[in-house]
Amino acid sequence: PEASQGGDLGLVWSDQPGTTTLTLSAYRTDYQELIQYGPTFAFENIARARIQGLEGSLEGMTGSFRRSLAYAYTNPKNLETGLRLARRPKHKVTASVGFEKGRVVAQARVTGVFDRDGSPFDLNKPNDYVVSSLSASVKTPGGVRIGVRAENLGDYVYEDVPGYTTPPRAGYLTAAS
Repeated sequence: PEASQGGDLGLVWSDQPGTTTLTLSAYRTDYQELIQYGPTFAFENIARARIQGLEGSLEGMTGSFRRSLAYAYTNPKNLETGLRLARRPKHKVTASVGFEKGRVVAQARVTGVFDRDGSPFDLNKPNDYVVSSLSASVKTPGGVRIGVRAENLGDYVYEDVPGYTTPPRAGYLTAAS
């Protein structure tokens, strides 16, 4: 069975609660018998692996407007071969802007995933991608939040897992209490 041991160290700075927050963290996880999708289209175990990285985010609120920027750097490695673990992105960036006023919430988000390394047996290197989304919701007097969300606005075709494309542009209606 897969086993892991890890830790992280983080710092958070805020000029005052809810205004501007900077977060930085570093993490490392060591795995024994890491389960990964292999070249034979079946799951396999990697005897020893390590995934470590750095993450940072900057969030701010000015009046009713919220903005955020986040970055993650990941270094996934097979410790037996020295090779990078397949299909894990080295860089991920997310930016969003939002609006909150009374019962109304709206948000626009863009996420980019870059430098994914495929398995030596993959026919194609996993592609980098940038996707965007929009959402808005309103809370009714009865306490139910009604919303609308549009995902993958650019209708970009990409795969997080080889052979499984993500949904094309899509719209959703939501209700939650």
